[in-house]
Amino acid sequence: MNNNLIAKNNPVVNLVFYVIFICMVIPQIVSTNKQYNEYKTSEDIRNVEAEVVNLNIKHKDDKNIYTYDIQYTINNVKYQNKLLKTSNKGSVPPLKVGNIVTIEVYKDKSTGNYKIPTVTSEKEKNARNMPMYIFIGIVVIAYIVQTLFFKKKKEEEQIK
Repeated sequence: MNNNLIAKNNPVVNLVFYVIFICMVIPQIVSTNKQYNEYKTSEDIRNVEAEVVNLNIKHKDDKNIYTYDIQYTINNVKYQNKLLKTSNKGSVPPLKVGNIVTIEVYKDKSTGNYKIPTVTSEKEKNARNMPMYIFIGIVVIAYIVQTLFFKKKKEEEQIK
């Protein structure tokens, strides 16, 4: 029997591929939920003044993606983080090196360091996770359809 036929007609092999696809998505969902819960339960959320120390610009499709390296000081401890912003291609960067911006930071319970939140609301968390949930649903439906199709095909072959 040909190896391709074994992979195509073996539901266990197909299940393994579908599980791998789902396992690639689950860490993103867990990470987003963890970041949101960290922010939501933080006892110290504050606005601080930060200085833009570096700027990188990437052009993607019809957008500019600006990555700013920013520095801020809290309790005499200097922190450096990245800040992302996007705008339409051809526009001027919203910030320049040396600009002072006000950013929101929160204290991470596990490390005690201050971080810039990436997910600050339930709505934002759900918006980030929704494509992942849809992907998982499509993979599950594809597996069910494929399993039923192969089962029906096997029954037809047995009848012949």
